[in-house]
Amino acid sequence: MTQPTRILFAISALAAGPATAAAQGLAADEAAVAAHIKSLASPDSDTRAAAAAELRRLVAKYPSGTVYLSRPDDGGAAWRAKLRRVRVGMDRADVLRILPSIDGPGAASGGLHDGGSYFATWRLDEHLSATAAFCDDGELAQLPRLRKGARWVGVVHPPDFTGTWVDYHVNGQRARAVELRTGKHHGVSTHYHDSGAVYSVSHYVNGEQHGDYTGWQRDGRLAFTAHYRDGKQHGTWTHWYDSGVKHSEEHYENGRRHGREWRWYESGEPASVNDYRHGVRHGIEVSWDEGGVPHYKRRHANGELVETFENGLPVE
Repeated sequence: MTQPTRILFAISALAAGPATAAAQGLAADEAAVAAHIKSLASPDSDTRAAAAAELRRLVAKYPSGTVYLSRPDDGGAAWRAKLRRVRVGMDRADVLRILPSIDGPGAASGGLHDGGSYFATWRLDEHLSATAAFCDDGELAQLPRLRKGARWVGVVHPPDFTGTWVDYHVNGQRARAVELRTGKHHGVSTHYHDSGAVYSVSHYVNGEQHGDYTGWQRDGRLAFTAHYRDGKQHGTWTHWYDSGVKHSEEHYENGRRHGREWRWYESGEPASVNDYRHGVRHGIEVSWDEGGVPHYKRRHANGELVETFENGLPVE
């Protein structure tokens, strides 16, 4: 090897050294993250706490702020690019081919039902989920929304456990801390966003939810306020959109709807009004489109439809 060649080889080795070390360090950290995530499922509280602490440390070392250490960001841009290919009317299977769930295609097959459609939420990766409305025939009724939130690794507590039971998100932040007495919820139950901020606080007495139930958005604004009495919904329940606009207001008495229920579009325009008495429809039922044009107006008495209106007048 000539002198110039030896010099070039030495320079090349020096240049490659730090890069190789960085790659090896990244690979070691990625392996550690995978192992610690598995340890979050341990039945031993100390093991879970130690794994969570290490995950918080490792995630904080990298710019993505996720358990995908090699990403330049949280991955949201890549998912939004895929989302732009989705169209209303697509079959559920086609939507899931574009936005696949890490839990398999069946993850978006059900959810909260509302008339002829249902809302489904499925996990795209360890830090992002999608929520969408599908018609009962499987067609997409509403474009999916991306929602931030690291996966929660839930662990079932021993049946006779007394104390505070803690679960964690995959990034090492707390997911929930519940007070238990001989296996039953008794005391305060706190859930957390994956940032460590409080998501909700509820209260239990001997296994039954009792008292105020409050939730907060990721930015600290209210998400909902509610109340339970002896395990049943009781009093006023109010929900807000992520934007801070009020979504709905409902009233309950001993677990049954009682009084006027309002729902609003995110624009702030009213979407519907429904009157209830002791759990059955009793009074006015009205629905509007977002421009204020009524879809229908009806009146019920003790659960029976007794009158329908068009243009503000009773229909014969």
